[in-house]
Amino acid sequence: MENKIIVLVSSIAIKNNKLLIVHNKWSDDRFGWTLPCGHVEPNEKLDVAVKREFMEETGLQPLEPFKFEFLLQVKKATTMIYHFFYSITRFDGVPHVNNDPDTIITNLEYFSFSEGVSKILYEDVRFALNKWNSKETASPLFYDLTTPREHL
Repeated sequence: MENKIIVLVSSIAIKNNKLLIVHNKWSDDRFGWTLPCGHVEPNEKLDVAVKREFMEETGLQPLEPFKFEFLLQVKKATTMIYHFFYSITRFDGVPHVNNDPDTIITNLEYFSFSEGVSKILYEDVRFALNKWNSKETASPLFYDLTTPREHL
């Protein structure tokens, strides 16, 4: 069986001490809350990808500087996921939901950090965000969750 690599970027967008999360409905009928997130295109720089994905999913224009915060590395079956997280604290525009055929954003909302994180669909992302927010380690952080775990 061939190993697969996926590279993702996510935006930790905070405004007035509130975390912006989006509600997704994917083409395979899954749904749930996530950070604004997406795949990095071939030969695309990470900072360009995070800006593009943030704009596509929220309608908001991120204003630089935005900052790399941490990398989450996860292995699921034969897939290795490298998930880069950036903080975005300055952005312009009016938020709106998109109409992408692969991922439909049905809602976007601001929540307190802890409430927003608790709503996120993926346990590995919740774990990493809570660890990052606790400031237990200096940034940038690297979380290696490649060891098999029941909840992944």
